[in-house]
Amino acid sequence: YSCSRLLTTGIFSKDGKVLLRPSQAEALEILEQLSAQEFEAAELDLAAYLLRRDSPLAEKARAFSILTKVTARGKYDPSALRMLADCYYGGFGCASDPDRMIQLLSRASQLGDAEAKAKLGFLYEYGRIVKGDKKKAAQLYKEAALLGHPMGQFKYAESLSGGKPSAETMKEAMQWYQKSADQRCVQALFKLGLIYFEGIGQKADKPLAAQYFFEAARLGYPRAQYNLATMFAEGNGLNKDLYAAFYWFMQAAQRQDPAAQRRVAVCYAEGTGIDKNLVKAQEWLMKAAQNGDVIAARMLETSRYTQW
Repeated sequence: YSCSRLLTTGIFSKDGKVLLRPSQAEALEILEQLSAQEFEAAELDLAAYLLRRDSPLAEKARAFSILTKVTARGKYDPSALRMLADCYYGGFGCASDPDRMIQLLSRASQLGDAEAKAKLGFLYEYGRIVKGDKKKAAQLYKEAALLGHPMGQFKYAESLSGGKPSAETMKEAMQWYQKSADQRCVQALFKLGLIYFEGIGQKADKPLAAQYFFEAARLGYPRAQYNLATMFAEGNGLNKDLYAAFYWFMQAAQRQDPAAQRRVAVCYAEGTGIDKNLVKAQEWLMKAAQNGDVIAARMLETSRYTQW
């Protein structure tokens, strides 16, 4: 089983050399063999893989079958209930049943599953399926946070920093934001970037904000990529670098951020950070407008009659 985990992630030396090349196929083969022997940890890992967001419905239905067998035993890890709840919510291998989903999530939460607590917190915060209850949501986020769940830590920090928090409450929120960020939660990294950029409850520190934006940007978070690009473009907290600005605008644009798509269009139109190309400028402006950017729509209308 440990071998399957290592094959999934690979092993790398401190200087980046590959000691064991990742092999998803080999890892799955081991998980399949161990699952056939009803080795629970392997069954749960296999079910989690089958339930990934982009997997076919047939694979998700198979996950339901595996989880049903696991939870039919006398004792099992509560994560099985949480994943089974996902199946009932999405109708994977079963009829969609939100009430059953809540029952399973609640049971998993009671048994100490951190992710189940965080998911329940989200449902209570926004009144999805259950009656909205922000106080209960905050308690569930706190419980998930104390168990080390990164999104739970982020959401608990959000509950503490909302409204007009006292200096002491904001200090506690910052500690939880940092704990979440330390686990590479992109939302926490981005939020810390905003806090230090704007000086929210802290002294403004734009170079530090840029560091947090950069970490979130590297993890593919488009809002952080856009903010980082803007800082490079304006020389605000960073040395002005139009090439770096274009690079990060493009990263966000490729992830369908409409404002970034507009900024990419402008870069092509003006030849800032990239060679001037009016055809590409028009293409990216159209994408931005189609994705709801009002400014891009106005610019596109103007560009029909005037040259860039």
